[in-house]
Amino acid sequence: MFNAQKYAATVVLFNPCDRVLDNILTYYNGVEILFIIDNSEEPNNNLILELKKLKKIFYYSFNCNKGIAFALNFAASLAIKDGFEFLFTFDQDSNFDNGFFENYIASINFLDLEKIGIITPFHDMNKFNSNSNLPETTNLLTVATSGNLLNLKIFSELGGFLEKLFIDYVDNEYCLRINKNGYKIVRLNKILMNHSLGELSVKRILGNKISITNHSPIRLYYRIRNRLYVISKHYLYFPKYSFLIFRLIFSDIFKVVFFEKNKRLKLKMMFFGVMHFFQSKYGKYNGV
Repeated sequence: MFNAQKYAATVVLFNPCDRVLDNILTYYNGVEILFIIDNSEEPNNNLILELKKLKKIFYYSFNCNKGIAFALNFAASLAIKDGFEFLFTFDQDSNFDNGFFENYIASINFLDLEKIGIITPFHDMNKFNSNSNLPETTNLLTVATSGNLLNLKIFSELGGFLEKLFIDYVDNEYCLRINKNGYKIVRLNKILMNHSLGELSVKRILGNKISITNHSPIRLYYRIRNRLYVISKHYLYFPKYSFLIFRLIFSDIFKVVFFEKNKRLKLKMMFFGVMHFFQSKYGKYNGV
């Protein structure tokens, strides 16, 4: 039987606001230990003081942004060292409505965990998606990191997340390796987790809806560089997915040109992302 007392969790922070504490409290009681990895260059000291009042929290800060991949790998290493076999991973802006995390835990009882690399809830992103007509579970090719339960045995076997990607498509790349190695990613469709996409807007073109995420120039740099990396490494095994990701590159360019502000800088950073991919220049962006 599933026992929450045997499960660790982590949440990765980056310049968080005070409401992060409220988000954490929606799942805090369901796990035995919570590793907080703070990627902020200037940590929120008031928030840290409040977080450290919670007995099960262990807080780590490096006073710099070392990337989401490093943070998740670091938390996983701590969990493995402490004898945990599974680790919940959360973003700072994710939370559960009352009772959903308890239901999440209960639902895991009915799954054969040996061949599952990731279990994930249904991500309710700004009320943008609907789960009303879905079955109880769905096997996925990729899933975003937040809310996931990582099988740490499989995680160790596959080598964890690629730290050279830093952020963006870190989760997608790891998910592809899970599937490539014969393991599964299972989504529990009736378990809702609230997850914000940030400054999301929806535009209509010829009757079709187009979501505009308004990412910063640096995020667009990572997105295009890392998408190209994922395509280059996985297109032979996942050609349809790779083609979809390739189309998304042009979709982002289209959205920047026609709908977003700060177009020149965003297009410049996307160009640098392409250039650095061909130069095999990875890690944190430190200029051209």
